[in-house]
Amino acid sequence: MKMIKTIAVMSLSALSFAASATTIVSGIQTNVSEASFLSSGWTEVSAVSTAAQVHKDIAYAIAGIGQNDWIAVGVRDNNTGLFVDVAETTLASFQTYTGYNQTHADNGVSWYYNAYSVGFTRLGNAIRQNEADINLSYANNLGLSWHATANGRFNASLSPDSFYGGWGANNGRFVSTWSDQYSRVFLTGASNSNDLPEPTSIALLAAGLLGFGVSRRKKNKA
Repeated sequence: MKMIKTIAVMSLSALSFAASATTIVSGIQTNVSEASFLSSGWTEVSAVSTAAQVHKDIAYAIAGIGQNDWIAVGVRDNNTGLFVDVAETTLASFQTYTGYNQTHADNGVSWYYNAYSVGFTRLGNAIRQNEADINLSYANNLGLSWHATANGRFNASLSPDSFYGGWGANNGRFVSTWSDQYSRVFLTGASNSNDLPEPTSIALLAAGLLGFGVSRRKKNKA
């Protein structure tokens, strides 16, 4: 009986853990509040005005985040608390180097990362880095693009160590983030969801252990 109770407690704890995992959304999100992220398992790591020119080091923006951790990257309008654009990926994916005008796809978004600019755009969209992605100025485009450098210089053949202001585009709304009105925000969530046990798997495991416990109990009685 004691064993069965122990299995039940472990199963409930595991299910509770799985249920509290960070909510991951595919694609670029617009006009969503940071509060909605915080209530969905995300934690703010950094939020810096892109006009302030302080804490421009990428290492500062992502401090404490593991390579397999999910991150949400966005430009927040400080007047409304809403993201102009925000998208989710893992830190390892975000920091994947891409060549000049090249992107890589992850979680329904096209990402780019070099010492010319850093950002994301609609899945499959081409980018034109001059320094930031000027394609964002086209109507009905989505994404964000921050100027980036390595050792203080623009060089698309290198990975960046710093980023600055840039642009955000939201279905016809094109904003310059060189303003205290906007902040560059990084949030972090749980480790990659592929590493988290699914509730169904947990339930099957619990049922198997429970059956084993009952069978063993009957055998001992016999």
